Amino acid sequence: MDAKQARQLLERYFNGETRLEEEAQLRSFFAQEKVPADLRPYQPLFQFFGQEQTRTTSTRFNQQLAQQAARLPVVQGRRRQLSPIFQRLAVAALFVLAVGWWHYQSPAPPVNRATAAIDWSKYEPQNEEEAFRVYQSAMRKTARALQRSVQMATTELEGVKKLVQPLQ
Repeated sequence: MDAKQARQLLERYFNGETRLEEEAQLRSFFAQEKVPADLRPYQPLFQFFGQEQTRTTSTRFNQQLAQQAARLPVVQGRRRQLSPIFQRLAVAALFVLAVGWWHYQSPAPPVNRATAAIDWSKYEPQNEEEAFRVYQSAMRKTARALQRSVQMATTELEGVKKLVQPLQ
């Protein structure tokens, strides 16, 4: 395998798309002495995998494990019977859930409401002075809201300054 194929397999390996045979090819590639410089950081990883595959446990450990397993009691699985009251409650809960789901899924009937047309002309200013007065009122309201937001922002910044000062 050449370095180009190794790079492609590495990309697929880190995306989780390689087969076991391809991973074995990567391990054999990184087991070589001559690995390109840009691929050397991956060499210990694949060498570790190769070393760990050959590792086995001692016979003494296996014997101790078997002894411990023999001492454990064998537990027979037993199915618990639910009380009749609990069974009835479960059935009732399922019924309520089914009815709720059906109600949730059923489409709502169309609502035919006659809406009255709104005559917006009575809200229009009648002359220039009235229009200017409405404009001034809207601008004052906007200015007050902006002043409140500036005051709130200043208060919050002061609080942040108090929190940050002990750190400095």
